[in-house]
Amino acid sequence: MSVRKQFIKYVSQNILGMLGVSLYILADTFFISVAEGADGITALNLVLPLYSVIYAIAAMLGVGSAIRFAILRAQKAAQADRYFSNAVLLVLGIRLYFIGFFFAGINIVGTGFLSATNQAVKAFFCSVLRGLVAIVVCAVIMAHFLGMMGVWLSFAVAELIALVATTYSFLSVKRLAV
Repeated sequence: MSVRKQFIKYVSQNILGMLGVSLYILADTFFISVAEGADGITALNLVLPLYSVIYAIAAMLGVGSAIRFAILRAQKAAQADRYFSNAVLLVLGIRLYFIGFFFAGINIVGTGFLSATNQAVKAFFCSVLRGLVAIVVCAVIMAHFLGMMGVWLSFAVAELIALVATTYSFLSVKRLAV
């Protein structure tokens, strides 16, 4: 097969793949708008860029690893299989890492609330816990026991630990007079 035909084949497959994702998002948007209305569409439009970033990173890693894998496999190099397994572990690791952003968002709102309610010491404690102490401790301990997956998961676990501290601090604030 000529290079031109191969190029057209691969480009057309990528275009069809992107079209499929676009149609999925369009259908999803329609059903969310019917079920949830404007609030659902707003939430979807706030989350969709994060999905796009995760998808782009995973696609970049997958395609890059596949190219390297194909080249090394054609050269009959022993390290070819390592690229495939590393790509799979990396994509899984990124998904584990991004779970932490859910907890991080709640922690940021919680520490902002604590600061706004004149609880600066508690807000500072929660910020230092999530930004320094918990992440370092989790990364070291989890890397020891779980290897690279522990490193990827340490951000989510550290944010979860900080969420417990932020929630406790939040609940300990006396009810404000309105």
